[in-house]
Amino acid sequence: MKHLAIVATGLAVLGALYAAPAEYPRSLDEFAAYVESEAAGDRFSGAVIIAKDGVPLFAAAFGKADRARGIAMTLDTPINLGSMNKMFTGVAIAKLVEQGKLSYHDPVGRHLPDHPNETVRDRVTIHQLLTHTSGLGSYWNEA
Repeated sequence: MKHLAIVATGLAVLGALYAAPAEYPRSLDEFAAYVESEAAGDRFSGAVIIAKDGVPLFAAAFGKADRARGIAMTLDTPINLGSMNKMFTGVAIAKLVEQGKLSYHDPVGRHLPDHPNETVRDRVTIHQLLTHTSGLGSYWNEA
């Protein structure tokens, strides 16, 4: 799970990194040099993994995980993605729908038959979870 977070973090910053250069890096070596220069200029701190068919082609961490305490970023540093997880979850669910493995209209119980909340299990759909319309309320607030 840590590596998923690291990949997600790397993906999240790539858009920002690639927005700046006039010409995109064309090889892994060029990409590594570019990210290293951004990190050296204190414009990027994070971890990046580029993989093809599940095989890492490039994996590196840059900068500080905690600047105040001087702790370096590593490939195993936990990273709080915040609301970005919603996007990755939505894309993963869309891929499963595309593959015919589930439907947005499926109740939660079709895929989590042992879910302890009977109402959620039987009446809440995947679509409702993805669109925050399930009626579950906020995880962070007391009921």
